Amino acid sequence: MKASGPVRNSYTQEVDISHYIRRLGGVEYRVANNPGDYAAARKLIKEKNVEAPKLTFPTILAWKDGELLGLLGTYVKQSVPYLGPLVLKYPSRPFTGIRLLDSYDNVMRATGVEAYAIFVYKEEGDMQKWIELMPGAKLRATTDEGWHYIRRL
Repeated sequence: MKASGPVRNSYTQEVDISHYIRRLGGVEYRVANNPGDYAAARKLIKEKNVEAPKLTFPTILAWKDGELLGLLGTYVKQSVPYLGPLVLKYPSRPFTGIRLLDSYDNVMRATGVEAYAIFVYKEEGDMQKWIELMPGAKLRATTDEGWHYIRRL
């Protein structure tokens, strides 16, 4: 399935996503752009027992031979785009997650987004270490539930 055509989103007037496809190691990384893509994403989220808010643009999918290997979504809270969730079918393959994040950042830059928010729950403390290693990520607040970051691109 190939992504093509313009997509409207809350960050820009209109974005042509046809060029947001990359293939690395037999895996296709692309923007979800139709109901089937989002249904596949929701299925993987449910399969992995991840709590996730409603996904919006951009949600990046990693496909190989018709199998969804992972996704990195976006949700919006108070008009602010938040990164997440990151869901990997095979967590032992961390490069899929790294490439999803790289593709996500490329799409965000191309649509004119200069920064996005990240929230890390305290029970995901290991993830906080990864976020702090990301260029441009800065801790903004700590709550009883977790940590709020802003990442500038």
